[in-house]
Amino acid sequence: MEIREVTSDEDREKVFRLRYDVYITEMDRGTQGVDHKNRLLYDELDENCVMVGAFENGRAVGTVRVNHAWKTDIGKFTDLYSMCAEGTMHPDYTSIVTKFMIAEEKRNSSLALKLILWMYTEELRNGVIITYLDCNAHLIPLYAKLGFKTYKEDVESDEYGSITPMKLMLRDSAHLSKIRSPLRTALREFETGQINDYLKIIDGAEDLPQQQWDVDRELHAKRGENYIFDGLSEDELSRIFRIATSETFKAGEWIIQEGQISSDIFVMLDGQAAVARETADGNELVVALFSRGQVIGEMGYLRNLPRSASVRGISDGRVLRFSSAVMRSLLETDSAIAAKIFRNLSIILANRLAKTTGDWIDNSS
Repeated sequence: MEIREVTSDEDREKVFRLRYDVYITEMDRGTQGVDHKNRLLYDELDENCVMVGAFENGRAVGTVRVNHAWKTDIGKFTDLYSMCAEGTMHPDYTSIVTKFMIAEEKRNSSLALKLILWMYTEELRNGVIITYLDCNAHLIPLYAKLGFKTYKEDVESDEYGSITPMKLMLRDSAHLSKIRSPLRTALREFETGQINDYLKIIDGAEDLPQQQWDVDRELHAKRGENYIFDGLSEDELSRIFRIATSETFKAGEWIIQEGQISSDIFVMLDGQAAVARETADGNELVVALFSRGQVIGEMGYLRNLPRSASVRGISDGRVLRFSSAVMRSLLETDSAIAAKIFRNLSIILANRLAKTTGDWIDNSS
């Protein structure tokens, strides 16, 4: 297999045919730029873009397209992604990613990651600071694990239904390292001037380490401690670990801050954390301690209100983060797993309420 920038008419036609096969034949989507006679799919953004394709046995098996906002009239995408909200960043340092697709037989391979890495390094070379894309709910976890973030409400598309805009701050090394994104190595190699050697390794690899996509396999061994996962099969656990994001924290670092608007749920994997509230005189009152296996932030998720307390690391550690977008994706795409998790959350909340009530009775007697 060879991955290369698409510049020839022959390669472009192969890519357009792959798009048709995926969007029209397989997914029955798309109405613009469809050439049914020749089985091709293209649009006006193909005229001034960077297009990357993966080719094998004379056909395209993967592709992704980038349009730089300073070179291309990206039309509706400016409003769709609220790009002007970035102020002076747009259009000089912004881009959009579209038409990312993989042939069906390659979807369980490392090809998707290879194409994303090519796209990412191309963006770095062109000085892009923020890039945007949109996706349906089931793909939110994939992009979140790379470093993309949701930042606005979903949008209804005539062609693709409900879509979620996401954006990536390309040089946010702190975030990429925190979530252990596979892009963090590419950024480091780019900044040290070794990116060409790195891309040769990626391009020539038969496969990439599976941990680039998955949370560490050690998490499977911790199922008994992470009781939010009670009742899930090995297959269901694997799917859960693929959509969540593993993040590290340092001693003293805030995981959640009081008053913060967030509905993410965290599961402690390693280390310890303290729940604290600010008292009337401005001091910090520690009200609970969390260790491996315990769940943090479930009330914020269920109530969708500002955080009622802060959580900070007592030691270095790791958490598994389930963003609200990921939970929404899970509800829409796998209700059986979602039902088990919400049942476990209910049990956790009931146990905590029982303990709080018991403590109150003991203190009152």
